[in-house]
This record gives sequence, C-alpha cells and structure tokens, in this order.
Amino acid sequence: MAYDNREGEWCIAYHGVGQGKSSDKVKNIVNLIANSNLKPGIGQVYKDHEDCRHKPNKVGKGVYCTPDPNVTINHGYAGKVDVNGESYYMAFMLRVKPDKIRCPASQKNYWVLNGNDDEIRPYGILIKKVLKN
Repeated sequence: MAYDNREGEWCIAYHGVGQGKSSDKVKNIVNLIANSNLKPGIGQVYKDHEDCRHKPNKVGKGVYCTPDPNVTINHGYAGKVDVNGESYYMAFMLRVKPDKIRCPASQKNYWVLNGNDDEIRPYGILIKKVLKN
C-alpha cells in the first residue's frame, strides 16, 4: 500500500477518468467530479468477486481505483487531453480510507470503495505527457 503506516493515514490511490473519450469529454468529466465527487460507474466487473481483504465478503459495487498510477495509464483508464498540440494522460489522485478498501482476489491492483464521500478524498490530478513513438 502507498502509505507509511502513520496513525490515521489514508492510502494513496489513482482513479482514471474518461477512458476512450474525446479530450473535451474528459475535461467535462474532470469538471463534474471536481464539483460533485466520485460516483460508482456502470462497469462493476468485480462486484461479485470475493474480497481478499474482508473474506468471505464480496467486493460489491463502488468506485474503482488503484494504488499504482501505471495501471491507470497502461490499462487505458486515464483520459487523454490535448493541449497546444500535445496529449496528456489525466487521472485523479486520491486518499482512501484503508479499512474501507475492497480488493478482488483476482486483481490486487484494483481497489473498490463501496461507500460515500467519507471514504474517498480526491486531492489532485496526475498529468503525464503522452510520449510519441
């Protein structure tokens, strides 16, 4: 986990925005999230999987995130935004309440948070330039 075990410290996580969306739609999604916080999406692939951190419970529906920023980029979850002829990946940087993290046994780099705003705190935006081949 991305934290150093200080008392009360929340884990660092990343949430991709705008997978496969146009640059303008990604900007709109970022604006919506910034103004109303994160909500569970329609793709709840792991909701019926066993939760490896809270056995024998299921992962359930929730907001997906990852402790590894490369997962958002390499698996296509980060949205792409074009600025002045350059493209950038964008993902939200989060702090998440450690005891509320759900983790599908088959995907330990995916975290799911089932609750509400008191479990997830967006605090920044990760921006990474898309390298041209």
